[in-house]
Amino acid sequence: MKFFANKTLLVLLVLNLVLLLFWSIVFYQVTNIRAEYKSISIPLAEENSKESYVIKVNRELRESETERLILDKQIVNKGDEASFLEQVEFLSAQAGAQLKVLAFEERGGVLRLNVISRGSFRDVYYFMSLLETFPFRVTIEKGLISKEISDNGITKWEGNFSVILRNYYSDKK
Repeated sequence: MKFFANKTLLVLLVLNLVLLLFWSIVFYQVTNIRAEYKSISIPLAEENSKESYVIKVNRELRESETERLILDKQIVNKGDEASFLEQVEFLSAQAGAQLKVLAFEERGGVLRLNVISRGSFRDVYYFMSLLETFPFRVTIEKGLISKEISDNGITKWEGNFSVILRNYYSDKK
């Protein structure tokens, strides 16, 4: 029986060694997989954060589209100066005054406009007040309203205005 007990002990010893070897191999494989997981997961986490940022910015751009369109209408871009001048002419027509453009130029990153407005005092004054309440950032640098009396006794008023448009986007700013 002694031999049989030794054989059982020997089998248990070999079995323990095989299990220990198996456990070591599994531990080694898990350690390698963990290192590989870390090397893959860090760049994936960075990409995930970038994607989250892009999604957030995209959502904010979509949500603010109407506000950006409103703001875009209040800025005159380089190359779109004629639309601003047309709007000033429209204001003059709304006021019932005749408009003559003396100068229209870009200087120092702003648009400068010199105009003469003719009509009744009410029309010239109304045109000036429309310019002041224009949705653009307009500064009336100089405004001069004068009266002309013609030979027939008809009184005509003339307004000479130097206007600066500050919300003008050019390459020089």
